[in-house]
Amino acid sequence: MENLNSLEVKDKINSLIQNSDFLQNENLKSAYLLGMLCAAINWQFGVSEKSSFANWLNNFGVIDKSKLDKIYKKCDETIRKVTATSNFTNSKINTIREILLKSLSKTLVNTEIVKASYVTVAFAMGGSDFNKHIKDVKVEKNQGEKDA
Repeated sequence: MENLNSLEVKDKINSLIQNSDFLQNENLKSAYLLGMLCAAINWQFGVSEKSSFANWLNNFGVIDKSKLDKIYKKCDETIRKVTATSNFTNSKINTIREILLKSLSKTLVNTEIVKASYVTVAFAMGGSDFNKHIKDVKVEKNQGEKDA
């Protein structure tokens, strides 16, 4: 595949969101991006069946709006731990995280009620779209970044 820099990855993610009528709701957009971030963590850090993050996420239960903040905190904790121990930063994860933070901050103060099933679907869509559209896209190396 062609090499894409972080800006192009950001454009690709924004295009995926803009082309989906389902994701125009800020709550669903946050769930989608969070699903994408979780998939990126699982892929990038070679998560196996024994991984505490993968086990935690699999046992988390129904993903609804009230749990998005808790999932983000666990993602952030996992990213920080792995980055600290491996001294490795992944630009795809950072790009997804940057977009997510803008959306998640709006979602946390939003009082709109959204069906849990919609949030779950949006989360799953994000993970699926990461694997289809972002995972195998090569990103230019940032300073200190190694080939995955």
